[in-house]
Amino acid sequence: MTPFWHPISTLLIADPASFATEGVLRLMLKMAPMELLYAGDRMGAAVLHGTRFEARAAGDPPAAGDLVVATIDGIPDLLRVREVNGDTFLLMADADPTPRRVPAASLLASTSLPASPVARGHARRRLLLDLSEAWRGRPGRGAADSVKFKYDMQAPFYAQVQEAGIDPSLEARFSSRFSEPGDVLVVGCGTGRECFDLAERGWRVTGVDFSEPMIAEARKEASRRELSVDFELGDIRELAPAPASLDCVHFTYDVYSFIPTRAERIATLQALRERLRPDGALWLSARRVQRAYERCILWIQWLSRRGAGEWGHSHTRFVGPDGALHRSAVRVFGARELAREVDAAGFRAGEWSAGHALLERC
Repeated sequence: MTPFWHPISTLLIADPASFATEGVLRLMLKMAPMELLYAGDRMGAAVLHGTRFEARAAGDPPAAGDLVVATIDGIPDLLRVREVNGDTFLLMADADPTPRRVPAASLLASTSLPASPVARGHARRRLLLDLSEAWRGRPGRGAADSVKFKYDMQAPFYAQVQEAGIDPSLEARFSSRFSEPGDVLVVGCGTGRECFDLAERGWRVTGVDFSEPMIAEARKEASRRELSVDFELGDIRELAPAPASLDCVHFTYDVYSFIPTRAERIATLQALRERLRPDGALWLSARRVQRAYERCILWIQWLSRRGAGEWGHSHTRFVGPDGALHRSAVRVFGARELAREVDAAGFRAGEWSAGHALLERC
């Protein structure tokens, strides 16, 4: 079963609590063993949130059942060895049904935690988490404030893991829709990954985000890359009018789902429509219901609020640099509901692919 809330975990240097990057861990482990703090729930009952343990530079190859520190997609995490196959290892977390095969170079450290057989019952653990989160989980702040709090906290992490920007399949759709680069506004630009990708392809790029730390990191990276990108600190719901100044508006992943109310979302799309030139278009990204199971979880959340607010109000979960588990608001849409909002704003939507739909002016 694919869970509604994906298992999360991370490692922090224990004293003082701070994110442990791969480079820092490799350097420090060369000098001496170090104490790390586990934060999250991917290891289920075996290792609890807040557990401290000693990590030592990887020596002899681990055996099945051992707990190791390894990097998955460049991010250090605590995982259990499920299988050893020559110089590759199959790793997984006790409460996560998705194993990952990694080379020996991805293993950073052995740990002082006891070895044990790989736990069973992953699906049951994820179901219990989903049901508990659906009924009791709530962001600790208002919808927009909780999203801003999340990205303010995560700005240093995003800056450290700059990756490729535009998804290749979305880039192909860009190229087929626009014969040549023009003026583009990137909504929810964060630390600028999509902006830099578009600028290197010849677009004249403006990025906007309401997280000051994100914009600060984006400006530093633009200077380092010697790219001319205009980064603006601001709330997309409050942008000043600039009629017919853009060829394209690009929403980064799920940003539309961070706008709290239907009225604000439609008004935002209408304002952006006025900014588009007659032949301009908008790439929209929003979190959408994909499965009957997801719809069931959203109904439980709505009932837990006694029917208050819009159906589809939900939240994401993340671990902050303080090691605590936090929640931020997100809106999950049904297909017809999202189509009605797009229509009300004066757009017609194409098919969804690579997390985006192309909106054309009516």
